[in-house]
Amino acid sequence: MKRAFFSGAFQIVIFFIMILLPSLAFAEVVGYFSKIEGRVDILRLGADTAVSVRIGDPVSMGDIVRTKSDGKAEIIFKDETSVRLAPDTRVRIDEYTFNPDNTRNKGMLNLFRGKIRAVVSKVVGRVIPAGIGASTFNVNTPTAIAGVRGTDFFVFYVAGITGVAFKEGQGFVYSLNLPGAVVTIRGGQVTFVANQDTPPQPPRPASDFELIKHSNDTTVGEGGGSQEGDELLLAGGGGIFGFSEEGGGFEFPSPEIGEIVIIPVTEGTGGGEEGGGEEVAFAGIMYPSGDSYPEYCFYNCGNFLSLPWDLPDELTSDGSMDGVIIGAGALWSGSPVPFAAAGTYSNPSNRPLWYAWTEGITTDGGALIGLMGGITQSDSLEGRLISIYIRPDAGSPTGWTSGYLSSIDMFGIFAPSINSWGAAGSISAFDMGSTSILPSQLNLDPENTYIDDEGETTLDISGQNISGDVVMEGANLIDQYWGIWYSQSAGTYSDTPPSNWTAAVGGTDYDNYGYFYGYTLGTVSGTDWSNNRLAGTVSGWFIRTNYMANFSGETLGTYDASGYWQALSLGAYTERPLAWGGWWNSDSLYYNDGGYIDWAGDEYGLFGLALRPDGNYDLLAIGEYYDYGYGEEGYGGPYIWTSPIYGDDFSEGFIQGYTGGIWRG
Repeated sequence: MKRAFFSGAFQIVIFFIMILLPSLAFAEVVGYFSKIEGRVDILRLGADTAVSVRIGDPVSMGDIVRTKSDGKAEIIFKDETSVRLAPDTRVRIDEYTFNPDNTRNKGMLNLFRGKIRAVVSKVVGRVIPAGIGASTFNVNTPTAIAGVRGTDFFVFYVAGITGVAFKEGQGFVYSLNLPGAVVTIRGGQVTFVANQDTPPQPPRPASDFELIKHSNDTTVGEGGGSQEGDELLLAGGGGIFGFSEEGGGFEFPSPEIGEIVIIPVTEGTGGGEEGGGEEVAFAGIMYPSGDSYPEYCFYNCGNFLSLPWDLPDELTSDGSMDGVIIGAGALWSGSPVPFAAAGTYSNPSNRPLWYAWTEGITTDGGALIGLMGGITQSDSLEGRLISIYIRPDAGSPTGWTSGYLSSIDMFGIFAPSINSWGAAGSISAFDMGSTSILPSQLNLDPENTYIDDEGETTLDISGQNISGDVVMEGANLIDQYWGIWYSQSAGTYSDTPPSNWTAAVGGTDYDNYGYFYGYTLGTVSGTDWSNNRLAGTVSGWFIRTNYMANFSGETLGTYDASGYWQALSLGAYTERPLAWGGWWNSDSLYYNDGGYIDWAGDEYGLFGLALRPDGNYDLLAIGEYYDYGYGEEGYGGPYIWTSPIYGDDFSEGFIQGYTGGIWRG
């Protein structure tokens, strides 16, 4: 490490400058450098040239501290507040004043670029300030102002975007030109400010990965982070980043750009008999739309979607999105593992939904394919992920286990000034069973004979002040009774639905050739409908002539003031083969017509029985009905119904009979 020292001649020059220019007095010392790593310099107030710093050097008001690409620094102020600077950071100490007892009166830093971590001392004997004017420690950026009412927080300013994350305590954030639009941020939360004329985004929970990443970036001379020896770094090319570790790893090319992402290889990688609590790294490519990788994509790969809605042509789309996804941890343990993703994008029409197909590998010889998707609002990014994987497993009779990866906490930003995006979250693995399919056979080629495309299903959605259409599709390994699914949906709403909105979704299913092959029925349970964001969970069933399946997942979307909404949903499903199954038929709704039983409508569908481990059966029946409004109360009955059923035992035998009961639509 190079260190610059003041020579004796330089000290003499400084001495004579002080004699000749007595008005140039030293500013009051407010702190000192306690730790230095790499190249760090300081531009003193009134000086023309920056000089390198050493541990123990003082800092004063007006000084500008700069860390180079390999530099980090820690400053301890007289009130015992510490400020740590990440690489490529430039910050000025605008104000730092003290009370007679050396407690802080006011501290104000100006962050021009980069990232800092401030661990702020409490002012003894003073109440934690409730108003922004009472804050004793502020950090300003070109777009925002962050004030602290607590102890430990990060501020970063990159590509014109300000981010603020609180590890402990609480504070406030507002945009430079909107001082009245103040948001309160608490420990474990993060917010972003896109520009000086845009209010801060509503604070959201910060992922473990984000806090670890910020801690890594600002830890000086101590390593830090959750994995000793690992370093998360930016590799250029529009924000593509990866892990590196000295002494090991494998290379994975990112799309088009030609950058190399280095993934760490830790000792003892591999699944093992217990499903693997050992370290495994993974990396994947997100393919863009257009002609770059047409042979790998079922549709247009990564792009952006929005209304108008015109089934069956799906949401209209344009733009492009590509990048890489990386992570490392005890991936097969079932516990969440942090991951990061980044890349480039083009969204010329400012469409609110995004999605991208992914294909990747793991350091223990596994592979994965899947889909990421979500929403964009004011340059923020929120998303979900679902992916099929195949991993080595010594305890499996075939040597391989299959399952799916899921993430429901992906958050990040779009940086339009450099056409780049970045996100982070956690991902969990769910083993589903042994497979004879090899990782090398798991890819997004539409001609892949090892993956069964479930076909496109067009459904209706209707609920509390909401209606619309859904296009749903799934995929599974050909030797597995489970798979992943995704859907695009859009429609209209009247009056603002409550945050706990509900809706039913269902319809008739057709295969890729347009032939009928089943029904789907489910429920969406809303968790949010506010600030142009909608979210919820999805669950339900579908039935085919030879199996039944239950599905679940997450939905995420946006809405606008004109009464339109759109959403993406991702999830997984589990199939159960039918022991018995058949048809449910037909002219069977009746009502009391003045003392006579008269026909009111039709209801028909499919039924099936799946064997349980205890020897009993589960029954599922889903279908469609037509109500002609002949009942006493009009549409919806009440009616009585009776329907003939007929079908097969799939090993031997035949079933035929009737069902009946009370019907209310």
